[in-house]
Amino acid sequence: MPFSIRFLDEGDDDARYGEIRLGDFGERFLANLSFWSEAEYERQWRDAVGRILSAEDAVSALITSTGDPSDTAGVMWWTMYRQGALIQVQNHICFFDQLPEPFDLADPYRSVPPHRRVGEDGEAISEWTVTVAEVESFASSSTSR
Repeated sequence: MPFSIRFLDEGDDDARYGEIRLGDFGERFLANLSFWSEAEYERQWRDAVGRILSAEDAVSALITSTGDPSDTAGVMWWTMYRQGALIQVQNHICFFDQLPEPFDLADPYRSVPPHRRVGEDGEAISEWTVTVAEVESFASSSTSR
């Protein structure tokens, strides 16, 4: 499948490996389970996917690791920027102390930075492109399970 995000069968009570697929690219991640359960991550992913599919200029993010915002430095996430029929996806760390307002896990999308292709250091930001159709296919297959 060209786009997917899921947990793998590896890990323990404190953390679980997952994988995101963006076309031919795939990357594993380690989700912290000390604050959120697998079900809470999966619920957030469904919400994030629904959000990116909701409008041609939508912004969203898939959180792959978090702790309690009151005692954690940030979250690991894949930000998503929809431009018509394409979705640009970037991997970021969202550091809470660099945000203009407190981070809210109930509405993390307020903290998604504007889409940029070049970082503050002048270097290109790694980015992958998937189509809306690929994300819709994932969304329909994950709701039918």
